[in-house]
Amino acid sequence: MKIEHSYSKELDAILVKHSGVFSGFEAGSPMSFGIGRLAEVYSCNRFLLDARDMKCDRSIIDLYFMGEKFDKLGFKRKFQIAFVYSQDEELYEFLELVVQNRGYSTRFFKDETQALEWLMNGRS
Repeated sequence: MKIEHSYSKELDAILVKHSGVFSGFEAGSPMSFGIGRLAEVYSCNRFLLDARDMKCDRSIIDLYFMGEKFDKLGFKRKFQIAFVYSQDEELYEFLELVVQNRGYSTRFFKDETQALEWLMNGRS
């Protein structure tokens, strides 16, 4: 799996693009890229995570337990995260429910424009 990131001054958000196959948050995996460190480097708590070129090979049960790992990966409840996907809709809808139930300000979108609107409307 490949991960690229940049900062958009216009959006005041960190843009993270994922591609390849997501197989979990295990230590050393590309998905454990340190979102908390990015927030510190850019002094920003808003993220657009683009997973349209990523394939998730995890089950719904795996995703339920992944929600427990968000804190360990540096995800903070103060972050506002818009997640854009193009496939695996059932999995991402379930993951949205899991992370929101755990108190994270995270929304999942199939449309990037809607994701950006949500991020912009939540900007303080």
